[in-house]
Amino acid sequence: MNYKSDIKETEIGLIPRHWNLSILKEHTTKIGSGATPRGGSRVYKNDGEFALIRSQNVFDDEFVYDGLVYIQKKHADELANVTIEENDILLNITGASLGRVHIAPKDTLPARVNQHVSIIRTKESLLPYFLYLYLCLPRTKQYMLGHDAGGTRQALTKEMIENFIIPIPPIEEQKYIAELFLNINNNKKTNTTINKIAETISQTLYKYWFIDFEFPNEEGKPYKSSGGELVYSEELEKEIPKKWETINFGEIINISSGKRPDEKSEIRTSTFNIPLVGASKIMGYVRESIYENPTIIIGRVGTHGVIQRFDRPTYPSDNTLVITSDYYEYVYQYLKNVDYSALNIGSTQPLITQTSIKKLLTILPPQDILRFFEKICNSMYMKVHENYRMSENLQSIKNALLPKLMSGKIRVKISKNEAST
Repeated sequence: MNYKSDIKETEIGLIPRHWNLSILKEHTTKIGSGATPRGGSRVYKNDGEFALIRSQNVFDDEFVYDGLVYIQKKHADELANVTIEENDILLNITGASLGRVHIAPKDTLPARVNQHVSIIRTKESLLPYFLYLYLCLPRTKQYMLGHDAGGTRQALTKEMIENFIIPIPPIEEQKYIAELFLNINNNKKTNTTINKIAETISQTLYKYWFIDFEFPNEEGKPYKSSGGELVYSEELEKEIPKKWETINFGEIINISSGKRPDEKSEIRTSTFNIPLVGASKIMGYVRESIYENPTIIIGRVGTHGVIQRFDRPTYPSDNTLVITSDYYEYVYQYLKNVDYSALNIGSTQPLITQTSIKKLLTILPPQDILRFFEKICNSMYMKVHENYRMSENLQSIKNALLPKLMSGKIRVKISKNEAST
């Protein structure tokens, strides 16, 4: 197949010649944003009848449940015209998050959106997942930014979204492309679910052994409930098992601060393939690492309490604290149980220091118990890290393949259910 003869140049870039261009409103039944309920943030709850989805929940590759708020029915009724339905697309339309997009998760329904998020509901001629993939393209992001309404804050209006120019392939091709990338995302979700189970098991084991003191005694029975002796620790103001020590956390860790990189890439490439780790997530990728061995990374400025672990080379950003230890699994679980708000010394924004982490008081079990715990948890996290790498590779495949499918560099042969170049 002659690639050049089978594509055409359009105002949105290269697309296959037999695809059509259209404006979005011709293929949608609803485009509209929500509002803040009367009473503002005072009516937000941690649970309730209706989820209120905001821009901080919407990301291209994930829906962030942390920070999801709820409202009661009387407030939801005020926003009844922006009720989210299954397969609705959520598009952030204001501020720095403008252009982030996601399919509405089923487990949030019934839900509403606030004024910073737009609902897009498609007709049968346009598959929701195909539109979602198109809106994820870097060139589409630039296209949306080029339609910014201006002013002091980036914004997209309803009219602008309605008049987005979009490609419309035959529905069979839309299905093929959508299913291909849906399978990639489903594999990533499966990996995430497995990792959460491993995380829960290790957290439960930590609590059972080092908080409830039901670690196995010499006979393999739960220590405390089998009559194991406890002694009072004045430093911790509680009883701990006999022969256990009370120490400063700094005695079993090495801690340092991350650095600001000279350059980075938003996506992983063959050149930029070292994770740039921020206070709560991977922020991009850089050329070279700072750390080669396993690290535990926590937020130093801004976000606290998100504990990230890596078994590969990393480049922690200057917003982080980096911890290494011979007791990696024990330290990791301990850090997940710290009250970071009590360590905050920041006035304008949250801030914790290396010293505040070092001075934390903790218990130090005997070596045989620690080593046993390390062995059990390490075996589980070997699978966790393998899943993370697999998901990252799947994301790289998606990043490389999607632009080529959308530009015609890779074509879909529906009759043979395969792609060709």
